[in-house]
Amino acid sequence: MMTFFSRNTKSIFMGLSRLLFVAAVITALAGWSQAAEKKDFETALKNNGCKSIPYKDLQKKCVNEQKDVHRLCDRPHSCSSKNKDFKKIMKKLKKKGDKEKEIKARIKIADDCINQREAVMKVFDDTQDRLKKEKGDLAEMAKDLIKKIQSGESGHKKAIAIQKNAKKTCEGSLKGI
Repeated sequence: MMTFFSRNTKSIFMGLSRLLFVAAVITALAGWSQAAEKKDFETALKNNGCKSIPYKDLQKKCVNEQKDVHRLCDRPHSCSSKNKDFKKIMKKLKKKGDKEKEIKARIKIADDCINQREAVMKVFDDTQDRLKKEKGDLAEMAKDLIKKIQSGESGHKKAIAIQKNAKKTCEGSLKGI
């Protein structure tokens, strides 16, 4: 009977020690994760643009979307009569169909640019949604990051408005051919 009791006690003790070890590892990892998050928030507060996003997944998405903004938006898109390059191109094009094709291409550039800029803004919206859910030590830093993101929104909105205006001008030029 003593042997049976000793074996059960040993088995229970081993099970408890394993459970305590697992709990200690989980606690340590949670602390490490919180420390990493806090560091990410501190770094985000010191930076601008995509680097002001403390979440790695959203920061990576922002960088990828932002990269495409330059590729799509840094192309000729103006149809303004004040734009010398546009006037020069339109003067060279003699056929109505060629002129329409040029203007439609510029409208497409403006649309692509608008869509890409809106995709970047969506990442910042998603970031703000996640920041609003932060609790504990990160809540104050999250509020500061939300303010920072919101202060940069006007620049993004202005760039989109410029593209929308360029598109509208092109659509007007298309009617005037």
